[in-house]
Amino acid sequence: MKVGKFRPEFLGKLSAYVGLVDAEVRDPAKHVPTIGILLCTSKNEAVVRFTLANASSALGVADYEGLPAVEELRSAVTPGRATVSKEPGPARTAG
Repeated sequence: MKVGKFRPEFLGKLSAYVGLVDAEVRDPAKHVPTIGILLCTSKNEAVVRFTLANASSALGVADYEGLPAVEELRSAVTPGRATVSKEPGPARTAG
């Protein structure tokens, strides 16, 4: 998912991820080929169409109107509001 307008380079990265999953994770005997779906806050249909024209992987682009703008996300996550631990906590086990 990308918070912002679609850019053609997003599909290059998504295609790389799909290829990695197909090569390293997917078992062809058990799973169908991986598909990649990119969600963006907006898209230009012509740019998406031309970018997808020569894609070798199953990729799709959709816009999602519910995503907040980048500025809204930046203002919501400020150093005083959120803390991120640098040290991982102890592993939890079920049971």
